Amino acid sequence: MKKIRLLLDNLESSSNKIFIIKIVFIALLPKTIVIFLLFIAYFLGVDIKKILQLQDLSSYSYSLDNLLNLKQGFFSISWLFIIAPLSETLVNQALVIKLTSFITKKTWILILISTITFILIHEENNKVIPTYVGTILAWSYIIKSKSSFWNGLWTTTAIHSLINILSVLPLFIFKFIVK
Repeated sequence: MKKIRLLLDNLESSSNKIFIIKIVFIALLPKTIVIFLLFIAYFLGVDIKKILQLQDLSSYSYSLDNLLNLKQGFFSISWLFIIAPLSETLVNQALVIKLTSFITKKTWILILISTITFILIHEENNKVIPTYVGTILAWSYIIKSKSSFWNGLWTTTAIHSLINILSVLPLFIFKFIVK
């Protein structure tokens, strides 16, 4: 437990750029491991279409088709990488944490309530990833907003945006490799 506390204290004192990079790495590590294993399986000749069919990828496929369509692509990219991260940070972290902090100052409760609102607006059938990412974003906002609201807002929005960007890239790759 002391090692985790030391790690968190070290993260808190990092510059914003280093903080963003480390948090995005932590947020994407589980996904990266799964994607790496899928690539290994694919190159070993395993039919990963069957594995991918276990997941409901229809919404992702639809989203990717929109991103690839030039007419809808600009709006989809703007939404995914700019508008959604900013609006979700304003609502799920800034507003919810501020309102909840009038009731309690306990960090774990602030993170829990913020994470629940984050989970509720994400439509994935599997709620593990929104729970994990929502927790990281809430914690990031709380840490970085100690110095100022704007620092918390922009740092958390940048983290969210990078997570979205780096989450979509493997889907593009699978879309073109696995047909």
